[in-house]
Amino acid sequence: MSVDIRNALFATLLLSQAAFANEKCVGGELRFTFNKLDIKTAFSILADFSGNKLVIDPSISWMGPLNFGCTPWRKVAEDLARTHNLKLEITNGTMYVAK
Repeated sequence: MSVDIRNALFATLLLSQAAFANEKCVGGELRFTFNKLDIKTAFSILADFSGNKLVIDPSISWMGPLNFGCTPWRKVAEDLARTHNLKLEITNGTMYVAK
């Protein structure tokens, strides 16, 4: 994924958080609302948000709606992995996602 697309998606994520000022996310929480998003992009955003590098199996594919409200980033990553029968490991500053 190009840096420009990743930056645009990350900016969209931040703007969606700001739009819901009545429910403030704290610490490592984020609001994650997309009508249609590729799962690799979702994990890329989570890795960027958490300060981790991302290593993801290139054969992983899924696109659809994602909606999480003020949820810790790690829980979002774990829920995405569990929902799509993926293995998630976060260690030494790297997020690994595999089938």
